[in-house]
Amino acid sequence: MPRVLEFTPGWLARNRPGFDLFAAKPKSTPTPDVTPQTGPSRTIARRGTQLFVAVGNEVRWTDLVLLKDFEAERNSRSRKATPLSLDSVPESLFRLIKVPVSGKITQLSVSPYGDLMAIVTTHTVQVVVLHHHYELDPAAARMKTFQVGSSHHVLERAPIVSVLWHPLSPSGHCLVTLSSDAIVRMWELDPESRLSFDKSTLSIDLGKLANASSTKEDLSASEFGRGKSWMPDTVSLEPAAATFGGLGRTGEHPWSSMTLWITTQAGDLYTLCPLIPSKFHAFPGMVRTMWDSVNAKREELRSNQKSFESEAFQLSKQEEWLRNLEDDEPLIYTTPNGYTIEVLSRPISPRPEPSLQGPFDSGIDDLEVSEIIVRNVTLGEEPLEFETGDVVEDDDEESIPMGLSVICLLDRRGTLHTLLDLEEIEARWLSGPSLIDDESEERTLLLVNSINPSPNTRIPEDFFPSLTPDVMSSYAFFLTHPAGVFYFSLESWMERLRDELEEPGEAGVQFRVEMLLENAEPAFEHILKLSPDLPAASTNSGIPACCVLNHPDVGYLVMTTVNGQPFCAVLDTQHRELFASSTMSDSRAGLNSLDAEASPLLLMPPDAREPYAPDNRFYTNSPLPAHIAALPARFKIPLSENIALSGQALDLLIHAHQIVSNESQQLSEAAAKTFEACNRMLNEYHDQIAKVRDLSHRVEAITGEDEEAFESDASDAEVGTRRLQVRVDTAKARQDELIAKAQRVARKLGTLSGRQMSDRQKEFAGDTTRMAGDFGLDADGKADAHADAALLKRYKEVQLLAKSVKEQSKDLPEAKQESDSNGRSARVPSAIRKARMEQIGEMLERESYMVDATTERLKRLSVQL
Repeated sequence: MPRVLEFTPGWLARNRPGFDLFAAKPKSTPTPDVTPQTGPSRTIARRGTQLFVAVGNEVRWTDLVLLKDFEAERNSRSRKATPLSLDSVPESLFRLIKVPVSGKITQLSVSPYGDLMAIVTTHTVQVVVLHHHYELDPAAARMKTFQVGSSHHVLERAPIVSVLWHPLSPSGHCLVTLSSDAIVRMWELDPESRLSFDKSTLSIDLGKLANASSTKEDLSASEFGRGKSWMPDTVSLEPAAATFGGLGRTGEHPWSSMTLWITTQAGDLYTLCPLIPSKFHAFPGMVRTMWDSVNAKREELRSNQKSFESEAFQLSKQEEWLRNLEDDEPLIYTTPNGYTIEVLSRPISPRPEPSLQGPFDSGIDDLEVSEIIVRNVTLGEEPLEFETGDVVEDDDEESIPMGLSVICLLDRRGTLHTLLDLEEIEARWLSGPSLIDDESEERTLLLVNSINPSPNTRIPEDFFPSLTPDVMSSYAFFLTHPAGVFYFSLESWMERLRDELEEPGEAGVQFRVEMLLENAEPAFEHILKLSPDLPAASTNSGIPACCVLNHPDVGYLVMTTVNGQPFCAVLDTQHRELFASSTMSDSRAGLNSLDAEASPLLLMPPDAREPYAPDNRFYTNSPLPAHIAALPARFKIPLSENIALSGQALDLLIHAHQIVSNESQQLSEAAAKTFEACNRMLNEYHDQIAKVRDLSHRVEAITGEDEEAFESDASDAEVGTRRLQVRVDTAKARQDELIAKAQRVARKLGTLSGRQMSDRQKEFAGDTTRMAGDFGLDADGKADAHADAALLKRYKEVQLLAKSVKEQSKDLPEAKQESDSNGRSARVPSAIRKARMEQIGEMLERESYMVDATTERLKRLSVQL
């Protein structure tokens, strides 16, 4: 679990440029949007350290590193912090992206490669082409803006439920939209072609798809202005949220990233697979894994006598789809971040519209879904993801794709439901008319647990809790709630699930499954606590989904806003497991009672405390001037003149008194909270002083500085650090004495064992030992059959060589006579022959002398070898 190091850094506090980034200008406050939202508010988006914040109907763009460096430079130049307004901030810190939208912005979504950003309102979608770098020129804010679906996503049509970027798009420009009338549209955007923003490449009416009885039916959405027929499944298919089942990475199951999960207002779950663009990214091993899955399914159908005809039909369709996919030559494409990938084309046959799979039985009654997250279960290490969007995968670590999926459903009451799909989601297309009634059994999802992190918090009807994926783990996320931000982690449970999948066993399967489900509760922690008394803290517009980033210059930061006021938490990344293990146990082994009490103070840093933030009511403009300015001219009373006693004047004074009274009440409550905050900080300050004093006393007790010398004490009494120094000197002297005593004992033992040998004698003994080994003798001077007598072998070889030379020398006169008689042999000078014979004789004499001398020394030597 991550540990909070700091709340709301100083460079995001009030009267700082970072604080003004989230606050709306009073003069530019848009008119309230009466259209109800259909999902969570996501008005904060990021690209690395660059932050995009939607305030009303405008988007602000900044870089958190620049904000932090600006505040540090400002503090280094002047110790006195002067308030800054948004107009006085340097233009290099902020950008204002002007978007032609009339309503309030509800969602910001940056594309996978960060070059496009979707700006969503309740009915419209605008796409802005972003620059790759944060330019210092103010003209950089003038960027291209396109409206997606100018005839589909308009105020006269159905509201927008979800806007997603497809994970398998090579360029990252494939946008998928889902509207409340159960229509899925896919847009393959091209900034150079305006037509790609007006016409969708694929549209699917879920109502038509659910009631289709033929593979040749038109499943696309009805054109604008054309009547739409009513179908019985229209109400039950009203969507609430959608997400893709994968992240498009190596190691995932191929069908996961091609699957669109849709949850309805009634709590039903549906899937569309495969839902892919015309050109999609084929990560390594994708086609091979799909063929393995199809072959395994084919073997299962052959061994199963109760197999359905529709399953065989779907399997044949999958094989046809894969064969068409293999027939296409892959293209080499370079992504915007410089990587080279393979791109495949979507097969023409079967048709691009998949069948609607579901509804799945989740086992949850009365479910109003607000958000959904799906993760595929893989065996192996997770890849590393950087802030630039690059993903580094270990080629040596092989990930095994699995068909299992973990589904997290968040309802409107703030309860998180974790489900496990034990069956593999696979591609399915519409069947023929004769196969309509031949369906397999209904799929059931396994409900693992349901947790409400704050059951006592009242959630308004117009609020949608949200989930934000964590940047540190694929199985962790943050839940934005009216009570604050909670951190949820499924890592420990996923690790136990992986261990069970890697080493399955037949014995005790039921028991292991029960134990796995009993210990499947995710670990959660309350990261950010929001007071329910904060203005607009209980509305959907006041608390958007939190934004999470991790960067060395900024830290592991979690950020959200409440009525334009930022609330942040800086988390620890290096010691998250250390702090988690330390909070699980209250004592440590091997420590006494004093160390156990002192260890939290000495080893653990103090808990982070939320800094004081002034109440927003101190900075709210008084409504009295606006009330006076709104009065008709004949009712206005000049302030420089005396007020005449009349009914009209009395009414004006009564209304003004009500406004002033209400404003005074609000200021009194804000002042009371400020007084309570001051008392709380004073008490915390006293507690910290007491802890420091206690720690100081413990240190003084160890060092001895708590003792004092009095006049009545003896003159030679040692107190304070002097006593500690004397103890250290005494210990050192005792250690030197023990070392000297050990050396004396060693010398005495040496004299008792016999006459002590000198260094030369020791060297001679070592040489003799080695020479004895060369002659095949052991340490006692006896012959060793297993010893390698190298010198003795050499001596015997020399003797054999000398014998052979002597025999050859005897034949020399006869050879000479023969050569003389034949007249063909070469003559050898006598001087060379004599010199050669002398060398051989000297060599034999040397070897003989060495052997004799060594034998005599071994006999005379009294030292045992």
